[in-house]
Amino acid sequence: MLEKTSLWKWLNERLGVSDFLTYAIPRHANRTWYMLGGITVALILVQGVTGVLLSLYYHPQPEAPGAYESVRFLISEVPLGAFVRNLHFWIARR
Repeated sequence: MLEKTSLWKWLNERLGVSDFLTYAIPRHANRTWYMLGGITVALILVQGVTGVLLSLYYHPQPEAPGAYESVRFLISEVPLGAFVRNLHFWIARR
């Protein structure tokens, strides 16, 4: 049914969607250790992005306002700051 629509034909001609959808998955790709490698890479990438975002607001200076105030500002004032900080923390713990 989907193969008969003009949108499907247009996409299939340009992108080869039917080849992508009918690709046989190799046996080794269904093993747990293979899948865990992809999850690890994804978590490392998220860790890097959140680390860069956190470093934009963290100022480790001994004088006022200091490191504590920069973390407090990040948590209370920056939009989604607490979420990014917690995401960074919990990914690092795993």
